[in-house]
Amino acid sequence: PEQAEIIPMVVPFEHPPGFTPVIRQIACGANHTLVLLDTQEVFGCGFNDRKQLGLGFFAAEKLFGMQKLGPLEHKRVYRVSAGVSHSVAVTED
Repeated sequence: PEQAEIIPMVVPFEHPPGFTPVIRQIACGANHTLVLLDTQEVFGCGFNDRKQLGLGFFAAEKLFGMQKLGPLEHKRVYRVSAGVSHSVAVTED
């Protein structure tokens, strides 16, 4: 089998001018990452080949920039978790 190579990289995180995001939690799956901000917003990056980012489209390509996860936009998110090919968010409701 082919050996996986791990290469650390800076991931772009766009935010409004004057706003400094405060990260509450980071969850890492096999090929994707979730970031929960103190504003209870959830962002993700990485592979979405099994829709693990919840973006509503099939993207086998890697998403290099953090993207806000729309399905959680109007939810109060308290915790996130990422597995091999899934993601979970604990919300108020």
